[in-house]
Amino acid sequence: MIVIKTEKFHKKIIYDMADLAMFRNEYLESIIKWDREGKLMSIGYGHQPSKTVKFFGSYFDKKIGSHVTDIDVILLINSVSDSRFQQRLVDILKRLDKTNFKFVRFYCGYIQGLEPPWTIGDNADCKFDIDKVDAWLKNVEVKYPNVYAKVKRFLDKDTISMDDLINSDQAIEPNISLTWTKEEIIQGYKIYNGVHYSFNEAMRTYNRYRVMKFLYKYEGRYCLVDLNFVSRDKSIPRSMKDPVTYYKNNVYKKYKYLKKMLRQDKLQGYFDDRKEAIGHITPLAAFAELIQRLKKYNIVSLEELKNMEDYAKDYADNHGISTIDHDEIQEIITEKITPLYEKYKKFIKEQFKQDIYIFNIRNVQLNDQVPKRVLRKRHKLGYDCPLFPINVKHIEYIYQKARDIILDPYKLYTCLSISNTNLPFPWVIENVFANKKYKIVEKDGKYTLFMGNDVVKKSSRLQKLQRIALTGNEN
Repeated sequence: MIVIKTEKFHKKIIYDMADLAMFRNEYLESIIKWDREGKLMSIGYGHQPSKTVKFFGSYFDKKIGSHVTDIDVILLINSVSDSRFQQRLVDILKRLDKTNFKFVRFYCGYIQGLEPPWTIGDNADCKFDIDKVDAWLKNVEVKYPNVYAKVKRFLDKDTISMDDLINSDQAIEPNISLTWTKEEIIQGYKIYNGVHYSFNEAMRTYNRYRVMKFLYKYEGRYCLVDLNFVSRDKSIPRSMKDPVTYYKNNVYKKYKYLKKMLRQDKLQGYFDDRKEAIGHITPLAAFAELIQRLKKYNIVSLEELKNMEDYAKDYADNHGISTIDHDEIQEIITEKITPLYEKYKKFIKEQFKQDIYIFNIRNVQLNDQVPKRVLRKRHKLGYDCPLFPINVKHIEYIYQKARDIILDPYKLYTCLSISNTNLPFPWVIENVFANKKYKIVEKDGKYTLFMGNDVVKKSSRLQKLQRIALTGNEN
């Protein structure tokens, strides 16, 4: 019922991906070369044979014998405006019935009048103009009451938080985007509610990720393949950051992201602990999600679905798991993975610590209800996200300032936020600190304060030097 990772399956899916590759010849040549060198089984993060097809996600971390429910792939294109890309995509879809892939769905473009006047930025920023949001709400209340009903309690009120915006965005996402069938993509347009939509135009203007979903069949079993389009000219947004995961505290996702951030000496322990805690649960979770998606997209027979559900129940019984409901399984996983996240988050590489700090600071402010008059004021002042009291650049400044002088960045932020509640936060950041570039270095329990390359003062009292570094007062 469920695909098992074997060397045979792995080689088959790797070669079959040529049927979906934008640059087929380049991909095949790369794969054949790696196959000759005996390296196909080593494909994964940081180890890719092709320049135009990149594999990522959990599949490539799975051992032989593991269950496979989905595979994530990045397809590199030159530009969404490139006519060669459009034609190649049409050619791929036209001959899809001759492959082991079945088209599932593709979200791309906004339904007319429903494009939200906001964005939740990858870098803990956002675009949010309360006047535009209010105008949008009035329009959807009249023309799209079903959409309005989903966001009313979050946005149609006197105060709004970032959490409100995220909840609104997630609630309406299935309702605001155009869903394209294979046939509509091939013909280049679709008609929805009497409105003509061009596929080329939708590809050029859609400001969300482009993920095309396929079902892959292998020896009578299925797994999903997600094709993530990325463009060389950045006409398709792409970031490895995922702010909503941190905003909503999705512990399991946060734990999975750690594998790319951890020190090398902690990776094996990370994988071993994960396997022991949830290794028997994640196959069922993935299989339950696969069944859920297959039901939603109605792309396999009812008999096949029943057989898959029976398999899931047998698996759950044999592994002491009380449910096959996907959401309930996720709750079990979160409970078991939380202590592991707390254990390993301390060991991330230095280069990732600032990003995590930014998201953690934002998370503190997530539920702050901001009056509309304040939102308008912050928008006029050029805040990168008026739903927050502080700009990202100022959070970065606090972090770097604290690290330079051996001070806990979280304590410094808390001190500033508490002691200056009546002043605009950006003003505080820009006016409280000394303009001089100080740095403190510790050696053998002694501390030296530098300004540039010059020694300012030496002391065994760290706090004394920190005060100088923060205020600029060297007396």
